[in-house]
Amino acid sequence: MSLNQQKRLYQAERCLWGHGRDFASNQEVIEYLDSVVQSDWFVKRYGWVPPIRVEPMRSTKWAGCADRQGYVIYLKRRTENVVLHELAHLLNYSDQHDHSFVDIMLHLIRNAMGFYAWSEFMYELKREGYYDVI
Repeated sequence: MSLNQQKRLYQAERCLWGHGRDFASNQEVIEYLDSVVQSDWFVKRYGWVPPIRVEPMRSTKWAGCADRQGYVIYLKRRTENVVLHELAHLLNYSDQHDHSFVDIMLHLIRNAMGFYAWSEFMYELKREGYYDVI
């Protein structure tokens, strides 16, 4: 994955700011993640996943990060789009923001955040030329 590709993805994701939920605590994020990973649409596509832990993050650069080894999501910003971005990292077999990662993100956003957020994100991905650099 090129830095250009990652930059274009992050730019496209900005359209999701203000969409979705803001969570007051890590416990709320855990409850939300439990509802997502136990939903029919999720289980049908991804199967069972182990319980996901949520821990605070003190980064000045990143809103969150994911650790597939321990199934942990570290969050600085507890917003729905950041949570889904990190969940996509847990589900993707690569650490990259590659095509498979974006496919997972689109599926999560469509089903968890709804059609409007999904369509706006898809539009921004195309506008940013994300698919031109894959």
